[in-house]
Amino acid sequence: MTPPHDAAEFSSGSAGESRAAVVEALRRMWEQVPEMHTLLRDPDIRRRLVDIILPLVPRPIPPPTTNEQAAALTARGYTIIPPGEMPPPPPAPARRTRPEPPPAAISLPTSLRTQGGKLLAAYAVEGARGMNYDEAKREAGITDAESAWKRVSELRAAGLIEWVMDVHGEILHRAGESGVQQQVCAITGYGSALLATLEDI
Repeated sequence: MTPPHDAAEFSSGSAGESRAAVVEALRRMWEQVPEMHTLLRDPDIRRRLVDIILPLVPRPIPPPTTNEQAAALTARGYTIIPPGEMPPPPPAPARRTRPEPPPAAISLPTSLRTQGGKLLAAYAVEGARGMNYDEAKREAGITDAESAWKRVSELRAAGLIEWVMDVHGEILHRAGESGVQQQVCAITGYGSALLATLEDI
C-alpha cells in the first residue's frame, strides 16, 4: 500500500524544497502510524498537516544579490561575510596516539610444495578430527619447528583451518610431543576449496 498522495501535490511553488520535506514527513507518518492510512485519504486533513509542518521546516536563506537585500538581512540581525573574507576552518586536533599500523598481509599457500601447502594437505587428510601443532608438523614432514608454527598460525588467520571445539564449546586440546597440551585445528571448507587449486610445483 502506498500513501494516497503525490509529491507533486506539495512540491510546486517557490517553497518546493521545503514542501518536499513535508512530503517525506507525511510518508514517514504513513509508514509508522497505521491510523494515518485513514486520515491521509482526506485531502483537507493532508492540507492541514502541510500547514502545520511546513512552518517548522527550516528554509535556506539565499545569499544577497543586491545592496537592498544585504541591508534587509543585516536589519534582521544577520551578519554578511563576503566570500573572500570567510574565516579559515579550525585546525584539526593533534593526534595524541600513534596511528595503528596497517595489518600485515595474510600469506596463502601457493603450491603443495610450500610449508603452508604441505600443512594444509595434512589437515585435509586428517579431516574433522583435526591435529595439534606437533601432529600437523609431523604429518606434513616439516622439521623446522618455528617455521611450522608460523605457517599453522597463518593458515588459521586466513580461515583455512579453525579450532576444533569440544561438547562444552571450548577449544579442544591434545598433548604434544613434550606432553604440553596444544590446541587442535581442522581444515575449513574454504581451506578445502583452496587446496583443490594448488599444484605440486
